[in-house]
Amino acid sequence: MTMTLLKQLEQITDPRKDINLKHNLVDVVFLTLSAILSGATGWKSIQEFGEEQLDWLRLYRKFENGIPKRHCISNIIKALDSELLLQAIFGWINEQRQTEGKTVIALDGKTLRGAWSEDAKNALHVVSAFDVGNGITLALLLNSMELNQEATI
Repeated sequence: MTMTLLKQLEQITDPRKDINLKHNLVDVVFLTLSAILSGATGWKSIQEFGEEQLDWLRLYRKFENGIPKRHCISNIIKALDSELLLQAIFGWINEQRQTEGKTVIALDGKTLRGAWSEDAKNALHVVSAFDVGNGITLALLLNSMELNQEATI
C-alpha cells in the first residue's frame, strides 16, 4: 500500500528552484501525509512526528538530510500545485479501491445557505462523492443551481 502511494507522489512536479533542494519533495510530502494520518494538526507537530518516527520513515524513503524544520515543510507544501497533490492522493485511493473490489459511492448535494458566492446573490451548492466502504470523500465540487448532482460529478 505504501509503495503505491510513493509511486503516486513521484508524479508531483517539484516547484522549487535548483538551489532550494536540500530535502527531497517526495520525502516531505510522504512525511506530511503520514503525520496528518497519525493525528498531526500543524507544521510543528508534523516536524515532531518526523523526528520521532525517522526510523520508520526511512523504511520507505531515504530522508538523506533528516527531517526538515517546520518552516521548510510549510514552504514546500504551500508551493505545491494543489491539483497535482490531489490527483496523487486520489490516484492512490483509487488504486486501493480497485484492489479491494467494487464499492458503493454515495452522491450527496447540499446547499450552504449561510455561505454566499462571490456575487453575493446565491447560496453555495456542493456535491460530494463518498466511498461508503472506506469512509472517505472522493470528491467535493461546487455546483451551480442548474446542474443536478450526477451531472456535476
